[in-house]
Amino acid sequence: MYESIVTILASAGVSSVLTGLILWLTKSWITERLKNAIKHEYDQKLETHKAELKALHDIALEQMKSDLRLNAFQQETRFADLHARRAETIAETYGWLRNLHTLTRRYIGEFGFEGQPSLADRRKDVGKALENFEEFYLPREIFLPAATANRINDFRNKHFKVIYKFKTGVEQGRDERTGKDSWDDSVDMMDNDVTPIFEELKNEFRQLLGDTPETVN
Repeated sequence: MYESIVTILASAGVSSVLTGLILWLTKSWITERLKNAIKHEYDQKLETHKAELKALHDIALEQMKSDLRLNAFQQETRFADLHARRAETIAETYGWLRNLHTLTRRYIGEFGFEGQPSLADRRKDVGKALENFEEFYLPREIFLPAATANRINDFRNKHFKVIYKFKTGVEQGRDERTGKDSWDDSVDMMDNDVTPIFEELKNEFRQLLGDTPETVN
């Protein structure tokens, strides 16, 4: 009887141990499965998130590249337009200034020819040429290099004074001495002040066309 009770208790103890072991193993297995399932789902979501971030990054990168290309194109276009306008301004300034120079030299020419317009008429031609030059030049001065614009502005100031002096001293003949001085001053200005401006304008225009300094000089 006693042995039967011991056997039953032993069997019950073993059964409890086995049951506990089975429960523990089952719990561990379920826990591991849950962990693996959660990890798998997390890994999937992480990969999906990474893919979405990479797609957004690629889109943003391409957009930035596109914006940079567009900005570069706009800058190049703007620069090319300014480049062309400067070249056009230099060329036309040269033409208007050359016309003014020619008519001024004709006005202050030392010798007159038969049938040539009077000094008064030639002065009017100079006045019209100066008006045309000023009308073109003043709104476009900003397109010229500063040094050239300064030289032209200096010439404009001198030109007005010399023409006035020539008019009163030579054309109207108020004073023989003044007339001689006026004649000399006018000729000197045309030779010494205007010629360098023409050279600067020609050199700057050729450089804009791509000529090297060696070629220009």
